[in-house]
Amino acid sequence: MSLQDYLNEQCKSLGFKWLTIIGVDGLTICNSGIDEQFELAALLPDWMDTSHKLAKAAKLENGMGLICLVPKSGGYLLLMRDFEVRGERMFILVATPKIPAKAANTIKGICDQVESLL
Repeated sequence: MSLQDYLNEQCKSLGFKWLTIIGVDGLTICNSGIDEQFELAALLPDWMDTSHKLAKAAKLENGMGLICLVPKSGGYLLLMRDFEVRGERMFILVATPKIPAKAANTIKGICDQVESLL
């Protein structure tokens, strides 16, 4: 199975509006359900770095595991997480109309599968 097929399958089975994998350079590696959103992808690495600094300042030893953003308009939430593939940092960004059951585990499972497909 290709990474594209896997992302398409996850969007369909989990009811996501879209799902994208972004590299540390802010460029999209692969996505499903949307055209590439260059501006959002480009901002994500710096934004996640700031989020980790906030977690550290709050003395959250495990850092920032999963972030949920609620847009002012639109019927979805954005779930984000960073992860590593062979020493390279990547980000997953998911637009979903509702938070899936066991969201952190669901997103981690997708990250693990992405790692095995890359």
